[in-house]
Amino acid sequence: MSVFSVTTNTRVDVGIGYGLTRLDVLTRVPFVLPSGMPNEQSPEPLLKPKEVARWLNLTERGVQNMTANGTLPAIKIGRRVLRYKRTEIEQKFRVK
Repeated sequence: MSVFSVTTNTRVDVGIGYGLTRLDVLTRVPFVLPSGMPNEQSPEPLLKPKEVARWLNLTERGVQNMTANGTLPAIKIGRRVLRYKRTEIEQKFRVK
């Protein structure tokens, strides 16, 4: 059984002065993943571009170029942050 923390958005009415004010509050709620679910194991850690460059004996710029032309599979987080899965790179380049 795995336990995760999920962030939820909750609306709360608060009495301030003579009226009520509605506030949006972020709360963390424990979420239990039942055993037998496919993602019961902890997720694989993602690599930073600097770590991939060191591992593949490349420069960071080389990693950026390979990502830009689609040679290196990457996960985009937000607008500018890139991360890489070790298993995908091992499969693509047969590196261990």
